[in-house]
Amino acid sequence: MFLKKIELKGFKSFAFPTTIEFKKGLTVIVGPNGSGKSNINDALKWVLGETSKKTLRAKKTDDMIFSGTVTKNAADYAEVSLFFDNSNKLLEHQEQEVIITRKSYRNQNENKYFINKEKVRRKDIRNLFLDTGLGNTDLSIISQGSVAKIAEARPQDLRSLLDEASGVSKYQIHKKEALLKLDKVKTNLDIFEVKLNALKRQIEPLKKASEQAKNYLQIKAELTKIELPLIQIILKDSYHKQKELIETEKKSKKEKEIIEKNLDKFAKELKENQANLLKLDQEIMVLHTKQTDLQNNLNKKINFSGDKKEFSNKIKHSLYSINDLKEIIKEAEKEEQNLTKEISSFKIKMSDLRQETEDYIGKSNQIKFQLEHLKNADKNYNRAVKSILDNKLIFNLIYGTVKDIIKVEKKYELALEAAVANKFQNIVVNNEKTIKDAISFLKKNKLGVATFIPAENVKEKTIISELKNVILKINGFTAILSDVIKIDSKFKNVALSLGGNIAIFEDLDSALIAAKFIQYRLPIVTLEGDIIYPGFTVKGGFNNKISKKIELEKYQLGQEKLEKIIKKNEMMIDNLETNILDFNAKRDLVQKEIIRNAERLHHLDWEFQQLLENYQTIFKEDFDLNKVETKIKTEKPLSLEKIINQIKSLNAQKHQLSIKIIDAQDDQQLQNKRWQELLQKIQYSEINLDKLIRVISENVDILNKDYQLTYQNLEEKEFPKLKEPLEEIIKNQQQYRKELRAIGYIDQEAIERYQKLEKDYQKLNHEVSDLSEAKAKLNSTVKIMDQEMIKRINKTFVKINDRFDAIFKTLFRGGNGRLEFLEPENLLESGLEIKASAPGKAVKNLSLYSGGEKSLIALSLIFAINEIRNLPLLLLDEVEAALDEANVERFANFAKILNNQTQLIIVSHRPGTMEKADILYGVTMQEKGITSIFNVSLDKIKEEFIN
Repeated sequence: MFLKKIELKGFKSFAFPTTIEFKKGLTVIVGPNGSGKSNINDALKWVLGETSKKTLRAKKTDDMIFSGTVTKNAADYAEVSLFFDNSNKLLEHQEQEVIITRKSYRNQNENKYFINKEKVRRKDIRNLFLDTGLGNTDLSIISQGSVAKIAEARPQDLRSLLDEASGVSKYQIHKKEALLKLDKVKTNLDIFEVKLNALKRQIEPLKKASEQAKNYLQIKAELTKIELPLIQIILKDSYHKQKELIETEKKSKKEKEIIEKNLDKFAKELKENQANLLKLDQEIMVLHTKQTDLQNNLNKKINFSGDKKEFSNKIKHSLYSINDLKEIIKEAEKEEQNLTKEISSFKIKMSDLRQETEDYIGKSNQIKFQLEHLKNADKNYNRAVKSILDNKLIFNLIYGTVKDIIKVEKKYELALEAAVANKFQNIVVNNEKTIKDAISFLKKNKLGVATFIPAENVKEKTIISELKNVILKINGFTAILSDVIKIDSKFKNVALSLGGNIAIFEDLDSALIAAKFIQYRLPIVTLEGDIIYPGFTVKGGFNNKISKKIELEKYQLGQEKLEKIIKKNEMMIDNLETNILDFNAKRDLVQKEIIRNAERLHHLDWEFQQLLENYQTIFKEDFDLNKVETKIKTEKPLSLEKIINQIKSLNAQKHQLSIKIIDAQDDQQLQNKRWQELLQKIQYSEINLDKLIRVISENVDILNKDYQLTYQNLEEKEFPKLKEPLEEIIKNQQQYRKELRAIGYIDQEAIERYQKLEKDYQKLNHEVSDLSEAKAKLNSTVKIMDQEMIKRINKTFVKINDRFDAIFKTLFRGGNGRLEFLEPENLLESGLEIKASAPGKAVKNLSLYSGGEKSLIALSLIFAINEIRNLPLLLLDEVEAALDEANVERFANFAKILNNQTQLIIVSHRPGTMEKADILYGVTMQEKGITSIFNVSLDKIKEEFIN
């Protein structure tokens, strides 16, 4: 390796680009003090990676850069390049020429390093020169100030020179790296062993938990095979039974309510009828008293047959009875006619009502069909929305759809439909958590997509005051949509989010004017359902949905009306049938009474004629009938017949009333019995419903909690047909669940965690083995390196000591010099000290030697090291400055010899040294602050020194 040249640009006093080329032979650089000679020394150290500002004779980084003069501006950067001939491959680089460059910019406090113009790190530069002799610049680049200090150097500093001379620097670095790795390995090994022990403690309980979880999951898998199809069967049957029971209970309760009303009615009617019966009994008693009195009187008078007056009374009373009976018959006939007319009228009405009812039933069936069609068309919730609503109890809080919770007055329905219809299916919930749960539910069960509105934190929409003030003043403005929405106060934010920024106008004309005024910045909707969107897009026309709604309302009203009419007609028909039966029965009784009274009248007429004949025979005169008939017309006397007839009539009423009371009591008894039966039926239904609800709830809970399924999802699934009887399957299900309860809580992640932990344990165990092996290898490597270094140090130390003593004797003309280890038993770390005795002196402390003597001691050691180590380059900067002429000559002669094996560059101003030079460079500072270098003619120099 040979330094071919140095290029300097802006480094310290080298203002201009300067090249110093080196050839074979002793190179000496000369120049007066202050000319910048030593800056070449600094340049070499700087390029080789020196960072100590004290060593580089600087206070800050920018001191490396030319600072400028009166005539020359400061440089922006400093750059130094060393060109090495590497043909002997001393440097571990593939190129024949190796260029080392360092560059530093002003005010950046940053250095850039290059090898053959490729950017590298400082470490790469240092590594390149390891064990070449240039790795330690204290050994290869020695200045005037440091040469004398070598004699007094600290033991460890001397030791570093020996290490560099022994070529163990690379081993030391490798050992240091190995020791660092070893420390890291030991640390990691300690950590890994701690982790391994921790894993050992964890793995056993986790293994147990894993086995328990596996057992649990195995049982759960067996349970799942039978449980889902079993639950499907149970729920299907339970829901069917529940529906039947609910319907039965509903009917029973309705019938029970009717019976309770009837019982109340029966009780009231029974009480009234019993009171009427008592009243009839009292009336009959009064009439019986009158009958008895009249009968007694008649019987008594009849006994006085010879008494004309009594005979006349008998005739009169007989005539009274005949007239009363005729009147009774006449009234009965009239009643019969009226009853016949009423029956005929009832039949006509009943026929008409039946025909009318049949017509209404036909119309009702048509309307039912239309209603069903319209209702089905209106039920357009998508599957996702329906699933959420059907299962809302499993979530935190689902309020319902927008359509469920908002209402408006009829006049705003078209506006609401136009503005919000596309959001009617949006589901209103309490907060974001419920939204996350619901969406997770939809995803898990693959039920589709729904839109959710969080009532607690949905963002409100409002109209800025600037636009609102404009809108309020425009003709046709009606309201802000959110203000007319009727909604619970807790949904205020929902109303504002839906319509807080939507204005309602009366018609399209006023809406278009308003939109133009506000520059189409807000949505505007009309009462007719037209809408103007921001940016001026208009949607309008006939609203089919509203038409359907109106049509649905019309059909519903018509259906309700028809049902009321049909029900009313059916009741009227029942009443008419009952009336016909009653009136027929009454007419039969009246007809029988007419016949009986006609027979009675015939008998009375015969008796009356007998009485008249007897009267004429006895009293030889005709009875004065005119007088009696006149009295009948004016006084209307009460006859026995009339009393008897009234009693019969009252008894008939009493009989009918008694039958009615008995029937009512029978009905009441039957109704009570039926009421008891219905009560028992309702109680039975409620008990069974409770059981079914528990069964449904338990199975739905299992579906939700254990399988994250709904019954709707389960219905869609198909399972293999269960082979065993249902009772056996239920028994197995209960047994599996009992086993699962016995296992108790399990960590379902334990299996995966155990597998991972086992894998981690094996991996960690392997790593511990690898680290133990690495530790052993590193210890072995360090031991081998220590042995190699001791071997090299011992060998080099002996050689250096031999040459040091020989050179010392040459330079000092006698005496002796040697190196000694402070700790011979610890060669790898022991410091060194110089023992030197000049001729005729017994000085033990080297500090007591003169400066020149210290320099010679140091030079003796440097030359000795150089001979043994064979350094590729040695730069000596005015190291002989303190020597006298004789010693300078001896130094120069020795340097001349040393140059044969080492590239030697000497910076000097001593003639004795210059005389030995093969190549001489002159350093000058023609302009203050700027260094210049030039070749010096050796012949001229010699002539000048001779003269």
